[in-house]
Amino acid sequence: MLREVKPQYTSDAMRAKVQGTVLLECVVRPDGTVGDVQILRSLDATFGLDQEAIKAAKQWRFAPGTRLGEAGPGAGHDRAHVHSAVTSTGTRRLKLKVQS
Repeated sequence: MLREVKPQYTSDAMRAKVQGTVLLECVVRPDGTVGDVQILRSLDATFGLDQEAIKAAKQWRFAPGTRLGEAGPGAGHDRAHVHSAVTSTGTRRLKLKVQS
């Protein structure tokens, strides 16, 4: 990962002491930007943590995809499964698994 942006912990979620994990699936484009992001397992639809996780993931940057050593079209898309844990103290932990 070339650039990681951490999700913001909303003040409403902090007051409610919401903590846990959001599981996202991100499509990484051949140029290393993030395209479509889907929530596979929600943490919070009320206090905005799911949306903050999506907003952060869309700002991530990965090394551009290659195919046979060449970058660009035809390099394909990868899907990155991301576990993002957020606690009431604001601690964030990311675990990333990329699948071709």
